[in-house]
Amino acid sequence: MEDEGEASQLVGRLPDPRSIAFTTKTLRTIPRSWAEGMAQWRGIYFIFDRKRNMGYVGAAFGKDNIWGRWNEHLKKGGDAKKLNECDPEDFVFSILEHAARDADKKTVEALERSWKVRLHTIRYGLNDN
Repeated sequence: MEDEGEASQLVGRLPDPRSIAFTTKTLRTIPRSWAEGMAQWRGIYFIFDRKRNMGYVGAAFGKDNIWGRWNEHLKKGGDAKKLNECDPEDFVFSILEHAARDADKKTVEALERSWKVRLHTIRYGLNDN
């Protein structure tokens, strides 16, 4: 088995959160080191459904943070009713805002609400609330 140092030289560093736009196919094949890195990130993310031409804003602050939430959405899991009606194969995942590692639930949810309002994803997108 390769050591992590060797593998990281072949894979490269995890991209800057502001530049990420992963399709579902890409997300399913990212290197383990990238998944571990994203599991440390709290913040606000955006899922764009290419087929419906609509977006969803979500918050990540719990177990495995952004990586955990994105994987729930790939399995049509979680509390996002409208998003769960979509085919995950049509998704593109990106990060809108990085939150502090120690940001609490209330802080992250306030950021999420702000993005939902600014991007109109409740009225014209895939957010239900």
